[in-house]
Amino acid sequence: MAWEPRHGHEYLYRSYRDATGQVRRQYLGRGSAAAVAAAEMEHARKQADAASKTLAQLEADEARHQAIVQEFDAGIDTLLEAELRCRGCYCHAGTWRKRRETRT
Repeated sequence: MAWEPRHGHEYLYRSYRDATGQVRRQYLGRGSAAAVAAAEMEHARKQADAASKTLAQLEADEARHQAIVQEFDAGIDTLLEAELRCRGCYCHAGTWRKRRETRT
């Protein structure tokens, strides 16, 4: 969005890319109606920026939480393995089995 001075007046234009990728300019008007449109577009841009920052923060929080969950999961696996070994089990091809008790 840009105000362009022409012939002593300011005109509001918006630049955008069309479906073919070419840059197009859309005339939005001049005077008070254009000022209102410019203010609305600026407000929408600020809201989009705020939403983008919020999304980035949420993604960073999610990555941090995933790291915590993975660390917790690794600790649980270690504790489970220690408990199974204390109870006389062993791991065979990824499956935990109880050792046979010898007959006396």
